[in-house]
Amino acid sequence: MMSPPDHVPFQMMHVPKAEFELFKPARGNSIFLYFVIVIISGGVRIVQEWIKAEKRATQIETERMAMELSLLHSQINPHFLFNTLNNIYSLALIKSEMTAGAILKLADIMRYLTEDSNSDKVALNREVDYLRHYIELQRIRLESKMKIVVNLSGEFSKYSIPPLILMPFVENAFKYGTSSHHDTEICINLGVINDILKFKVINRIYTARMKPEAKGLGISNTRQRLQHIYPGKHTLEIVDNGKIFNIFLSIYLI
Repeated sequence: MMSPPDHVPFQMMHVPKAEFELFKPARGNSIFLYFVIVIISGGVRIVQEWIKAEKRATQIETERMAMELSLLHSQINPHFLFNTLNNIYSLALIKSEMTAGAILKLADIMRYLTEDSNSDKVALNREVDYLRHYIELQRIRLESKMKIVVNLSGEFSKYSIPPLILMPFVENAFKYGTSSHHDTEICINLGVINDILKFKVINRIYTARMKPEAKGLGISNTRQRLQHIYPGKHTLEIVDNGKIFNIFLSIYLI
């Protein structure tokens, strides 16, 4: 019997080419994966920078709106306060029964301007009360020199609205729509129907009293506030033919 050899020569195993390729690094796939990772990383970085830019833009816009609202305060307070105090003083001199009521209305207006109007939104009925008091004080000032027609309708307490968003249109009507030489009329309609606020102000224009550089400043600021706060949820139409000034505003409140 033959004994097994003490040493078996080493023989290289033959691996078919197709099977050998399975063990080769997929160089093309690695490069592709690398570029995918680079692109995704770059995309994430771009998105992050875009989000930061949007936040900065929003912050800048908010600060600008706050500055414009502050400017609106400064426009309304001194002019209106000065005239109203003069009117109340005149009522006091003749011991008119309207004096006490006028003082209360002015006090409520000043409270609204200094407290409520610093909020982002206020109850719509508070804004309406403010407009109502403002109009009543204007009636006292103008006495029987002009006709003021006001129609209010709807459930205002259910909704909220940015403060002083309606005021510039009413103030504009009294600023440019009154005359000591002509019969004048201002019409103001405000109502809420199916969650939509409808606001209309109509007045004649007396150009002798109008300063071109100041015309529409408050309205221009208000237009920008509306676009910022109610994008796609409001319509504002202004008709100015040089004789009649009409504004038609609708806001979807929900």
